[in-house]
Amino acid sequence: MKSSKWSQKQIRIIAGVAGLILIGGGIMGYLLLTQPLLRLQLIRSPLVQFFLPTYRSLRKIADIPYLPYQFIKDDLPVYDITVDIADIARMNAALPDDFIKGRLTDEYKLEVRAGFVAGRYEDRIAIRYRGGGPEHWNAYKKSFHLEFDEENPFNGLTDLKLIIPEDRQYAVEPLNNYRAKKLGLFAPQPWFVRVRLNGEDLGVYHAIPHWSGALMDRNGFGELANIFGTIDLPLNELAEKNFFDPAMLSYWEDYTRNADANPSDKEQLKELLTVIHHAPDELFARTLPALVDMNALYNWLIIQTLAASAHQSVIGNIIILRNPATGRFQPVPWDAQLYTYHPVDLATHPLVGRTLNNQMFRQEYLKRLRVYVKDSKNLEDDLAFYDASRKEIETALFKDTSKLPLNFQVTRDLNEDRRLIVENFQMVQKLLAEGREAELIVGAYSSHNPTAPIAMSSFLEDAVKSAALFVREHPQFRFLDQTGNTLVLGPNSTVISKTIIMPQGANLVIQPGTTMYMGEGASLVIYGNVEARGTVTQTISFRPLGAKPWGSLLVLGTSKEIKPPHVFEHVYMSGGSGFNAHGITATGMLAIHNGDAEIRESVFENSYDDDAVNVKWSSVLIENNTFRNTFGDAIDLDSTHGIVRNNTFQIIGHEAIKKGIINGDAIDISFSTVAITGNTVDVCGDKGVSVGELSYPSITNNMIKNCAIGISVKDLSEATIENTELSSNGIGIEVKMKKPLFGGGIARTKNVTFKNNKQDYVVDTLSQIEQSNP
Repeated sequence: MKSSKWSQKQIRIIAGVAGLILIGGGIMGYLLLTQPLLRLQLIRSPLVQFFLPTYRSLRKIADIPYLPYQFIKDDLPVYDITVDIADIARMNAALPDDFIKGRLTDEYKLEVRAGFVAGRYEDRIAIRYRGGGPEHWNAYKKSFHLEFDEENPFNGLTDLKLIIPEDRQYAVEPLNNYRAKKLGLFAPQPWFVRVRLNGEDLGVYHAIPHWSGALMDRNGFGELANIFGTIDLPLNELAEKNFFDPAMLSYWEDYTRNADANPSDKEQLKELLTVIHHAPDELFARTLPALVDMNALYNWLIIQTLAASAHQSVIGNIIILRNPATGRFQPVPWDAQLYTYHPVDLATHPLVGRTLNNQMFRQEYLKRLRVYVKDSKNLEDDLAFYDASRKEIETALFKDTSKLPLNFQVTRDLNEDRRLIVENFQMVQKLLAEGREAELIVGAYSSHNPTAPIAMSSFLEDAVKSAALFVREHPQFRFLDQTGNTLVLGPNSTVISKTIIMPQGANLVIQPGTTMYMGEGASLVIYGNVEARGTVTQTISFRPLGAKPWGSLLVLGTSKEIKPPHVFEHVYMSGGSGFNAHGITATGMLAIHNGDAEIRESVFENSYDDDAVNVKWSSVLIENNTFRNTFGDAIDLDSTHGIVRNNTFQIIGHEAIKKGIINGDAIDISFSTVAITGNTVDVCGDKGVSVGELSYPSITNNMIKNCAIGISVKDLSEATIENTELSSNGIGIEVKMKKPLFGGGIARTKNVTFKNNKQDYVVDTLSQIEQSNP
């Protein structure tokens, strides 16, 4: 009996203790969830810190089946980072108190100095933690932002992100950016590395260039480009915000810092936001192609659709590039992620919603999407890339003991992502094949606030007005016929006293025998196709109206696919300079940006800006022309492919020659692949042919004489030079690194004749020349 009572008493005691533990645990759990400081104190307490290594080790018991991978070599590059222990403690102490819901906004990003070694590169750098969400910085393995010396960039980069790979779904981010590259859309290309911090292996990281002016320059957008994104905000401040409302302009920043020096750059962004948020539907449809690169927008939408992603939304991961060559914006894929298939939801993104609300834009998007998924080889190629990326990192991932996910979770996630790649592609393919396009898009965007009129720049107002109104305002233009949008100038003398912006969609024919007298600084800006086809006896001329230089004949293609190409034949241009307005910079007397062109049998002389002819982001044929007495370069080709043949260049860079300084290339190319053949250059202030920044020309059968440098190959370019004569130049062939962002050059020569040059070759230590003369 006594034993039974004791047993009941014991049960009551145990139950009471258990109840107290449950109540105490509940209270403690509530406090930990609602009191960030208490949670922080617990996490940072000596007792918890003492047992953390044991906890991590116990978790890794599940990885024992993967133990053999520890003895397999992986091929990832290793980055060694050395940071003073006291600085690490300072960085950790600066982190947000809330390790669960906190955001790493700017006030928590403490930057310290560190040593960095990767292969042959070694330097002191700046390092800090990065990543808004706590998954980037609340665990043992954290994400980093590295900043390198501008005079000693790392692999051409001044800034680099090292991101925990699970945040980018391992090989998913590389796949999304690979798709962008296939579609001709700019996206930074990531790679994988292993990181050692103070000698301790932190395992695999996703390395990707940070948004910077150096990144823009290295990818051919130039030093004036902008990369706009929104500033980091705490989660509670993100709610209900629409960053596409121009009232939110102050929340945008330019990662290149160009807008800090040129406030007008941000005014261009404000104009875009105003159109997205306030333009009525009809005005939105007319203005969007003038402000946005529609090719880039459609291709970005294809990537988002196949990823079933809305992760680049109205409040997060917004990255927009502004190209100064066209003045247009384009979205950039960034952290798009990959999800189970669902239709594009127009309500999640203002630019997407308003664009696809428009039937014309929607049909063009669906047409391009259909082209991509109809070809099953695209899926095969995407999977081959994904599988290769997985193979590259799988061993290193299984060896990574610093990561939070266990290896079986990594394997599961890699398999699941591959399954989603296939399922999403095939679902889109099926819906389009069955004529069920409507099921690809759901919802409607209605969060904009249409007002009329909206504030627009005079440039944009001109670009979007009707052709009929334009002709009434500019009677020197007339319609070619009553049915089309082609306007005509000539054949008599025509005066353009101030800059004229032709409306989008309006093509231009300049008739033989037309003489254009251009006022001081006056430019003619054309969005459509141009045909300026003179004859031997009826040349088309552009001349200054007075003694001062005029501006530019600037062709701004709305698409690289404009057909037929722009034609300039038997044209004479003299006295022009360039154009700089509405965020567009053109340095050519004749400037063709984003459109194919043929330039033949023409004369360009007495130019007053950097270039007589400048072509960007295009395909071009330039043949049988004469260039003389130019202020700067005669021909400048950027991000272009084509042919330059049988042209004559005389006295290029005349002002520099008079003053005894170096300036004026006959042919200057960058980021281009060009066949340069049969040209004659006689007297130039700088180079006969300048090959810069990742260019791959063939230079054959040319004669170059009396230049400071005959041919210069630099900055990771590779040139083939054959059957060419270089005479009476300061240097015959120069091969070097000019910009630290790049590297040396390679020149391969065969049957090159040198006569009376002060030096035939100059090659720096980072470059090489390969001679194969018989």
